[in-house]
Amino acid sequence: MRVYDVMSRDCVIVDRGMSLRDFVDIYLLKTGQRCFAVEDQGRLVGIITPRDVSNISRDRWDETTVREAMRPLQELHVIAPDTPVLDALKLMARNDVNQLPVVANGTLQGMVSRSQLVQLLQVRSVLQLPATYRSTLQRKGEELRRGA
Repeated sequence: MRVYDVMSRDCVIVDRGMSLRDFVDIYLLKTGQRCFAVEDQGRLVGIITPRDVSNISRDRWDETTVREAMRPLQELHVIAPDTPVLDALKLMARNDVNQLPVVANGTLQGMVSRSQLVQLLQVRSVLQLPATYRSTLQRKGEELRRGA
């Protein structure tokens, strides 16, 4: 199973120039999501999480932008869509991160979270599925990618 099979594709993209106050009010408090992509002209430049916001004193939220508070792409661990799920989980554990941006050709394809992967593995365990088991949807996706 590959990351493209399980990643979230509905990643919210926020404006890098937005103030942290607006980001908190418009996105964090309304969506409950934990990770947001920051793009500049369609290219991923970083991500911002509640932890990043909490590193900035609340009295500075009005004058601090998302770009100033985000973690830049150069500091992130990113993965390719065809990365095996277990490799993604190992990377998260090794680097103590809870989510990874899934990037292809500099473009954000989605996000994958540790909780997503752990839940997936738990379901597979309950169903006693072998590691080689692929769903019908996965097989069809593989056929489409191969052009079959």
